[in-house]
Amino acid sequence: MKNTKRICTALLLLGATVHMGAQTNPKAGYVITNTGDTIHGTIDYLSASKNAQACWFRGTDEQAFHTYQPGDIRGYRLSDNGIYYVTRTLPVDSIQKIVFAEFLIKGGISLYRYEEDFREYFYLEDNQGRIAEVKNFSTDGLGKDELRETKQRELAQAFDMLKLSEEATNALWNKRINTRNMLRIARDYNHQFCEEEECIKFQHDEKAARSIVPRLYAGVGISNLWFGKDCHTRNIKHQFAPKVTLGAEYEMPRLSQHFTYHSLFSFLCGKKSGRFSTTLKEGHVGVIPADADEQIEFFGISAELGFTYHVMPKGKVDPLCRLDLLLGYDQAEYSEKNWKVYYQNKIFPLDGRANSTKENNMTAGIGAGVGADFHLGKGIMRVDLHYRHNFKFFSSSVLMPDEVGLRAGWIF
Repeated sequence: MKNTKRICTALLLLGATVHMGAQTNPKAGYVITNTGDTIHGTIDYLSASKNAQACWFRGTDEQAFHTYQPGDIRGYRLSDNGIYYVTRTLPVDSIQKIVFAEFLIKGGISLYRYEEDFREYFYLEDNQGRIAEVKNFSTDGLGKDELRETKQRELAQAFDMLKLSEEATNALWNKRINTRNMLRIARDYNHQFCEEEECIKFQHDEKAARSIVPRLYAGVGISNLWFGKDCHTRNIKHQFAPKVTLGAEYEMPRLSQHFTYHSLFSFLCGKKSGRFSTTLKEGHVGVIPADADEQIEFFGISAELGFTYHVMPKGKVDPLCRLDLLLGYDQAEYSEKNWKVYYQNKIFPLDGRANSTKENNMTAGIGAGVGADFHLGKGIMRVDLHYRHNFKFFSSSVLMPDEVGLRAGWIF
């Protein structure tokens, strides 16, 4: 119970650290003033909906962040050329609003993206300055004819703007309305009907602007399985076991550079043997000494779902701490055999005496760890020390161990 309280306290403290760290996400970038000047510095890049409402910017020689509202500046941009916001007046559900719109394509047909209340809006603009709104709409309760009529009404402006291209209108009608598909429609249209040498003057960098960046992880390590005082083994209370881990690490640069999330699968197995001494009470001879061989075999599979907090994500050496929710399956077998008793200076084998326990358990628990990432070229070497605690109230098992392990892995 005391250990559980300590773990919960540690998780609360880590959660507070996570919450504090998630408030800012500094990125190198610049703002473009209304007079056309460019000022370089740091942009606090948060969620898409927050970025559309304000720009939090700190100049290179400044200490504090300034807040710019749409209209205060022409726009702002991250230095990696992946994200670019400009001040625009757009019809959002028929209401004209001045917002920071994400600039996706500049060409004969330009494309913008805006997010509000977790809803995406896309805007096509032609050379005459006409704007067509494209958005997802609810289809709940609509029959086939009603759905067709609603879709025709919602997409009428966009159809009129793209009417020269049957491919573009078909894609708009049949494809899901998202950033990737809208980019493809606008890009293909510009290339098809461009009359200038440079058809697209600016294009959103999808790779640099991805909201989730998955990376593969592979690691090996050694774990100490601690069976605890409730285990009915004699002398074997812990066991070392090799561990292999495979999975994925997910970076979310549009949310925070300090946090990554992971889904990992681990496999471990091991065997330990020993011999113990005890006493047996055998009828009229009273208490006599005895000993036997004991052995425990363990195999486990677990899924680790959690997040990692990076202290120095841009440093060559990046200290980290992590928190996991663990789900798994364990198989353990304990046996006692080769019993021998000692009586009157003689050894008597007890071939008929044996004990064996086999358990199969679905497990649930929590894990925490500390370690460091070492940035080496395009890859990352990670070394971490981790702890796993299984909740006993999910099972009556006496062979369900806690785990302390050291692991080294590579993130590709």
